[in-house]
Amino acid sequence: MRIYLYILALVLVISIALFTTLPSKTNAIAFTPFGGMVLYTQVCTCSANILVYVGQPRGGNFILAPSTMMYSNYRVMSGRWVLGIASGYGTCLMYSGNSCYQAGAGPIMSKVGTN
Repeated sequence: MRIYLYILALVLVISIALFTTLPSKTNAIAFTPFGGMVLYTQVCTCSANILVYVGQPRGGNFILAPSTMMYSNYRVMSGRWVLGIASGYGTCLMYSGNSCYQAGAGPIMSKVGTN
């Protein structure tokens, strides 16, 4: 009888240790796909990044950060087509006198390719 209790306790300890170390969905990073023609870019002088306005079909405001992995022609400028994924959230800060103000915000581009 005691051997069964030891085996049961061992199985419970192993299963608890196994299930508490498995990755959960809360640890996953959600990526937002985007793609379209770049309509406008704005250099963010206070936050050292670029605010990019992407048009249809999958557009919006996005932040081009120094950590963004770039592919193809490496030029994100007006009139170019881009395709990529974004995650997180960033802001575009601009100088105004002695302080900074928020000029825009959006998801941070993780990977982007241009034509």
